[in-house]
Amino acid sequence: MRLLVRLNIVFLAVLLAHTADHLVRQHRNTPGELGVLGLAGLAGALLSLGLALRGHPLAALAATLVGLVSGAGFFLVHLAPHWSAFSDPYPGLGLDAVSWTSMLAGAAAGLALGAAGARQLLSRRASTGRRAPQYTGAR
Repeated sequence: MRLLVRLNIVFLAVLLAHTADHLVRQHRNTPGELGVLGLAGLAGALLSLGLALRGHPLAALAATLVGLVSGAGFFLVHLAPHWSAFSDPYPGLGLDAVSWTSMLAGAAAGLALGAAGARQLLSRRASTGRRAPQYTGAR
């Protein structure tokens, strides 16, 4: 569980740095929908960290979901071409290396957290000896 605590802390720190970059360094209007999305990401990160600190049985699942969704979200929001109100594509905005680094670090930290959570879920499943249900065909 210690790994999940550390990765959650790193992920939360990177999210805060990315948020600070948006608020302090990027002098442009960010759509309100993105602010709501960012707050939801921070709430998820805090929930995941809280579960990991308590050693809760759902900590690995929370880390998997929050990490993978957030990691993918960074790519969808900041790298994909404009696709909705939740788009804020960085290419073409003329942002500096700090902005790009905070965004890419957020994606990487999210994916690392998600992978660690999934690894714990799979190892827990293997240690209990449970197998996925097998399809046996029509009876």
